[in-house]
Amino acid sequence: MARRRVGRERGVEGAPAGPPRAFEGRGLDNAVAFTRLLGYVRYFHPSDEAAAADWDLFAIEGISDVEAAATPDALARLLQERFRPVAPTVRVFAGTPPRCPPNSSRRRPRAGP
Repeated sequence: MARRRVGRERGVEGAPAGPPRAFEGRGLDNAVAFTRLLGYVRYFHPSDEAAAADWDLFAIEGISDVEAAATPDALARLLQERFRPVAPTVRVFAGTPPRCPPNSSRRRPRAGP
C-alpha cells in the first residue's frame, strides 16, 4: 500500500535548523501530548487516511509546531488542526471535555424476543 504525504510538503531537510536540544516546561508538556495522540491515532484510528499516512513525516513536521503552543487551549486547537487530515472524527480538548447531551448515552431498546 502506498503511503501518502500528509501536511506540508517538506522533507527532513526542511526541519528547523540548529543542534538538538532538550524539551523544557510547556514545550515538553506539548510534545508529550502530541506523541500520545499520534500513537493513539496511528495505531487505533479506523480511517483510511490514518492507514495511508506517512507517520514519520507527520511526526517530524508536527513536533516543532506543537512545541511552540503557548497555552493548553492553543495546543488543543493546533492538535485538532494537525490531526484533522488523518483522523477527521478525532476531537481535541484542553482540560475536561464537554459533557455529552443527556440523550446520547441512553440505550435504545433491542428489537426481537
